Amino acid sequence: MSSLKMAERQILEQHFGMAGGYVLNFSDRTFGEFVFEAVDRDIHNEKYKTGGTSKANKLRTFWKVESDSMVGKLILALVDYDGTLNVPRDADEKTRVEKCRQIATRLAGQATSTIVQPPAKPQPVVSRDTLVALRSRFLLISTLPPHDRGYALEKFLYDLFAAYRFNPRPSFRIKGEQIDGSIEFGHEVYLIEAKWQSEPIVQGDLAVLDSRVSGHSQIGRGVFITVGCFSPDGITAHERLRPSAMIGIDGQDLYYVLERALPLDEVLRRKLRWLVETGHFHYPVREFVAELEKHR
Repeated sequence: MSSLKMAERQILEQHFGMAGGYVLNFSDRTFGEFVFEAVDRDIHNEKYKTGGTSKANKLRTFWKVESDSMVGKLILALVDYDGTLNVPRDADEKTRVEKCRQIATRLAGQATSTIVQPPAKPQPVVSRDTLVALRSRFLLISTLPPHDRGYALEKFLYDLFAAYRFNPRPSFRIKGEQIDGSIEFGHEVYLIEAKWQSEPIVQGDLAVLDSRVSGHSQIGRGVFITVGCFSPDGITAHERLRPSAMIGIDGQDLYYVLERALPLDEVLRRKLRWLVETGHFHYPVREFVAELEKHR
């Protein structure tokens, strides 16, 4: 049983948006996956349903029955997850984030200190050998006849996404529509559109994926991938239409990822954050490649 105090629970519940039975933006499935990855526990187990079956009630029961170290570890994972997707909007929210971290630290039994410790060097999600092999395959695609490139690119992207554990789904059809696939990233699903063509991608090309993203669900998201480039006028026209949950990856972005072994998960994370903060569809990797390499 944890030593979580009532005042601490109130701070955590406010930060995780638990008043309506929810926890952040998780569905039942993604919440279960997240907790299992974070602390190796099945949050949907009967032991966590004694206080109710909503996600919030299961989390409250988890806080009550598990040890301090286990509860602190999960709280910290939730705070980090939320911080990846959302930037604190004001001073009050920043203060609440810090309080949540202090609560997690106390429960985990970690000593607090004003001395900033250097972060541990992160281990790459994908080995360099795997990226070298993928890069070689990508270069070979350009030597194929034009009608074979599309399929080869689709297969290459599937294996690239699989290497990063994005749980890719290959191309499929919905009511006559051809979807180039989908991935899971940050506990969300993104539709994929991929093209290998010499001409720049224009607004009409982007509109195809945008209509699918916005038409299939209210929480639709998409990634448009081109081995070439995006037309600046096309991007401007696309951004003027309405807010869109799409990001772009062009040939230069792919070059940086493959040639410099940049982490694709971090590239996507920065592009998504840029979209949320600015509303812009395409954030070229060249704009932040130096920062990524500096922290490797």
